[in-house]
Amino acid sequence: MSHGTTQSIMFVYILYLLLSSLWPCLVFQQLVVGMTLQAQQTALLNWKGTLGSSPAIISWQQQVHPCNWTGIMCDHGSVAVTGISLSNAGLDGNLDGLNFSALPYLDYIDLSFNYLHGEIPASISSLAVLSYLDFTSNRMSGNIPYSIGNLQSLTTLGLSMNNLTGQIPVSLVNLTKLTQLVIHQTMLSGRIPEEIGKLTNLELLQLSNSSLTGHIPPSAGNLTKLNSLRLYSNQLSGSIPSTLSNLIDLQDIQVGVNHLSGPIPGFLVNLTKLDRVLLYKNQFTGVIPREIGMLSNLTRLELADNLLSGSIPPSIGNLIGLVFLDLSNNQFVSNIPEEIGNLVNLITLNLYGTQISGPVPATLGNMINLRYLRMFDNQLSGPLPPEFGNLTDMIYLSLINNFMVGLLPSDVCRGRQLEYFNVAGNMFNGSIPASLRRCKSLQQGT
Repeated sequence: MSHGTTQSIMFVYILYLLLSSLWPCLVFQQLVVGMTLQAQQTALLNWKGTLGSSPAIISWQQQVHPCNWTGIMCDHGSVAVTGISLSNAGLDGNLDGLNFSALPYLDYIDLSFNYLHGEIPASISSLAVLSYLDFTSNRMSGNIPYSIGNLQSLTTLGLSMNNLTGQIPVSLVNLTKLTQLVIHQTMLSGRIPEEIGKLTNLELLQLSNSSLTGHIPPSAGNLTKLNSLRLYSNQLSGSIPSTLSNLIDLQDIQVGVNHLSGPIPGFLVNLTKLDRVLLYKNQFTGVIPREIGMLSNLTRLELADNLLSGSIPPSIGNLIGLVFLDLSNNQFVSNIPEEIGNLVNLITLNLYGTQISGPVPATLGNMINLRYLRMFDNQLSGPLPPEFGNLTDMIYLSLINNFMVGLLPSDVCRGRQLEYFNVAGNMFNGSIPASLRRCKSLQQGT
């Protein structure tokens, strides 16, 4: 026998021994995988049995591989369930019947816009790799479980539009990978956790339309990646903390409908990426900072229903990107600045109930995109300028209760979109313009 032949036989023999030793391991591994997948399938089928009938989960059958079920996502090898995506699927039931511990590979759950009720089970904390959790718009009740703070892989958490009660658990601040935290329209009360500033990866923080009290935590200034802060429609009080000046990437601040007080923070003008500033229905005092005109990216500015005084700063005319401006129900004592006519992209202008006086500036005629103009309950005087006739695409016009005189605008309905027109409580004279008499778009009663 040659030396080469001997080597070949030895190689085959060694390969045989190697495969013989590995075979039981491979078989065992396949058995484990099969048992794990079977446990996941059983857990999901058991949960299905507790839910009402829904066409979305008809495919959930014992004889069908779970990775082929509607709304179920698996890894590439189809050996583990990694996601449940059943938004708006008509699911009616609760989560008590779902054995989360049998689904250790879940990293995605979207059960938004269903009819799930009952509490969020504390056992959900067993999902160690879960990164996305959305229960938006269900009927869930009870407290947010403290154990939710164990889901330290979460990047997105949505619990909005549920009947959740109690307080925001402090354990939420352990979810340091969160980029989006959205809890809107619930019955939560109590304070925003002081430690909220630990969530330094947050880009969106929305804790709105609930019953939260206390102040905005100064630690929120640590959220330097934040681009949207929405705390509107709560019962928050105190001033806006100066630490928010650190949020240089902030594009959207919405804190309307609270009990916030003090002056409009001067540091806001340094947050030059701001696109929306919504501070309406609070108790802010003082003047609108003239530096407001530096926020060149603003498209929406809402300061209505506060206690602001002084004049409307002419620099507001620098905000040429504005499409919505609401300064109504304040205590201004000035004319409308002529510079307001620079806002050529404006669609809505609300200046009612502000005590402004003097004439309507001719520059208003430059705002040819204006659709909604509300300047009632003021002390405006004089005639409407001829340039007002440029505003031919108006949908809503109210000048009630001023001291205006002269003729009504002749072409106000030329765009055939006018639905509301009311100038009562003034001293206009002359006949009703023909365009108004023939205006078929006007709603009855206007």
